[in-house]
Amino acid sequence: MHRQGARQWLPEYRSTLIGKRVMVVGHGAVGAAVADRLSVFRCEVVLVARTGRTAPTGLVHGVMELPKLLPTVDAVVLCAPLTEHTRCMFGADTREASEGRSPGGERRPRGTPGHRRRSQ
Repeated sequence: MHRQGARQWLPEYRSTLIGKRVMVVGHGAVGAAVADRLSVFRCEVVLVARTGRTAPTGLVHGVMELPKLLPTVDAVVLCAPLTEHTRCMFGADTREASEGRSPGGERRPRGTPGHRRRSQ
């Protein structure tokens, strides 16, 4: 944002999605369409919905599995509608879990549940 105030428009280079493991949260029409489009990038797609099930597109994990799944993915696409159940679905504790941190913020040692090796 500081560059915007200074009226500096510089490109920011990000890593690619090609070959990454991407979680799509919300497996309605929008989530299914996003998951379908991720196939162009040869992504491994992890589907998550309110309840786990087997769909024509593959295994859909239940939302209760989020803490276990987050440390295993490279990116998350949130396609769930904003409801009283999804409002606080992602917060500081969720981000810490996805970064391989315990809820208190300390790094988890390698080889322990929730530790994630960061890709370069």
